[in-house]
Amino acid sequence: MIFECQALRDAPNGKPCIRCGARRDTTVGAHYTGMRRGSYGGGMSQKCWDICIADLCDMCHAWMDRVSREKSKAIEHSEEFQHLIILTIMRRIDEGVIVIKGQRDKKYKPPSKIVPRRELKAEAERVQE
Repeated sequence: MIFECQALRDAPNGKPCIRCGARRDTTVGAHYTGMRRGSYGGGMSQKCWDICIADLCDMCHAWMDRVSREKSKAIEHSEEFQHLIILTIMRRIDEGVIVIKGQRDKKYKPPSKIVPRRELKAEAERVQE
């Protein structure tokens, strides 16, 4: 059985990319393509559950699909994609697309800017110099 939800698939329309922050009309819900895809309902010609999507622009979506085919980067790709999915779920809760039963008020504060981990590390190294 697979979980499908049109509201989750439609939610990224007009939103900025969760990975690069660019506001493009091409942002879509990209289904997880990492090494744990089978655990999330994916398989041969079968996408993962709709809860396992990240809001990605066309460029980031294409990049994540390319990297998913490189076995040497499988763990890094999987970890980054899962992180982007969690950020997307947090966005959905904040927007009210996902409602948690018993939730009283919004406690999630979206990050001011989404920065890839590599850039944070590079910035920290520049500051130390």
